Amino acid sequence: MSIVITIISKYRIGSVKAVLCAAFLIFVTSCAPFLVPNPPVPASGSSSVQAAEDNEKSKPAAAAKERKVRTDINEADFGGVFEESAPEGDSFADAFTDDHEHFTVDMRPIRVMLRRNVKEGAVSSSAEITARTNSGTVTFNNPIHFEASTGNTVAVKSEGNPKRTLNLPCTLIVDDPRHLLRLGGDSYRGTLIITSESAKAISFINVLDVEDYLRGVVPKEIGTLGESAIEAVKVQAVAARTYAYKRMAANQRNIFDLVSTVADQVYAGAKVEYAVSDLAIEQTKDIIMVYGDAIAGAFYHSTCGGKTANIEDVWGGAARPYLRSIDDADSLGNIYCSQSRAFTWEESWNGAQLGKIMTRFSTDANISAPFKGNLRKIEVKERFACGRVKSCSIVSSSGTFSAGGDRVRFLLRRELAANPILRSSNFEVQTAAGGRVVIKGRGYGHGIGMCQTGAIARARAGQNFEQILKAYYSGVELRTVTPQ
Repeated sequence: MSIVITIISKYRIGSVKAVLCAAFLIFVTSCAPFLVPNPPVPASGSSSVQAAEDNEKSKPAAAAKERKVRTDINEADFGGVFEESAPEGDSFADAFTDDHEHFTVDMRPIRVMLRRNVKEGAVSSSAEITARTNSGTVTFNNPIHFEASTGNTVAVKSEGNPKRTLNLPCTLIVDDPRHLLRLGGDSYRGTLIITSESAKAISFINVLDVEDYLRGVVPKEIGTLGESAIEAVKVQAVAARTYAYKRMAANQRNIFDLVSTVADQVYAGAKVEYAVSDLAIEQTKDIIMVYGDAIAGAFYHSTCGGKTANIEDVWGGAARPYLRSIDDADSLGNIYCSQSRAFTWEESWNGAQLGKIMTRFSTDANISAPFKGNLRKIEVKERFACGRVKSCSIVSSSGTFSAGGDRVRFLLRRELAANPILRSSNFEVQTAAGGRVVIKGRGYGHGIGMCQTGAIARARAGQNFEQILKAYYSGVELRTVTPQ
């Protein structure tokens, strides 16, 4: 199998790559049935392709705990911040040479939860769709409407076909990989799995090749950048691939590996695929970061504001040698992310309104007791070395409350629709006339690992993707994944 991967990586022959990838996915899904419920098995002669925050110890309980932390982060989708015009032509056709040592992983398709515990969903394609269950296969006309039913079944309606029920889980496939599956308004490569986790609800899981998954992640996470920043796009590709393989290792026995939102990585399917990011993914094919004998935890954020953060300062727990606070500046002291629109920012509230926000959301934050009373004062008491708030005192008519760490962002939410969390925990508190509270801060995100806007500036300054990765992830090594 490593010979196959080497051929694909070095020569990029389109037709050969498609055939070999098809063979590989067929091998994976047939050998590991618990990973893909009811994997499609093409008839003889069929050309169909069977595509199908981090856990250091890969234990289910720890994975659930860390997923909860990552879900609570609720970061924005930063992709739209970094948009540039598409390049003309293929300026990056240089041959890629794989000179990194190998690292063995379970190279199976990735399973991405798209919609979880919903009542219904519509699936369509430009080709016929076949539904495969443990009781056989059925081919439907498009579009197909699925609705949660009683027991472990789903009610199915499609044009020209009588209404019927199917056992769950069921796998939706198309015979030709050039035809995509559409769920709602989004298109996806690979297959869709419909399953049930609770009564009268269904979930949709996209199962596809990891490299195809990245095509729907990288543009959403770092934006549609041009030629001058392709090394930063490669950085994002490696970080996103590393994150994916670590989640896959942690969730091997679960029904899905990660979700399609900021709770893991933003994944939008085929509609966001972009030439520069596709090339960056191809030129870093199968490369991940490792530390020692384990896959690294590849966290990243939009804008560090000058210094990244130690992971234990942000989320508590044990320190990790490769997720250390660094000064993100060049030799002249110029901060790489200084051109970010979120490098500095300001928020202000009417004191009474901020008090209501804190009362509503204090259970989401690391606060000594639920906030109540009328807000009188907020004072920062202690900071981490990176400048982010370690603890602050909040005084109300009912007493004094303590809050700190990154969770303070979940308390001091912005006065916007849905009350998004504060951009960063690196801030200063001021007061203004009329009883207003003003907070001035720097950066956007938790601050751990790669600073995306910093990576873009480093790329434009001439650093390559390996230099950038090793600047943000101290002591990591790059490895090429190969199957176990």
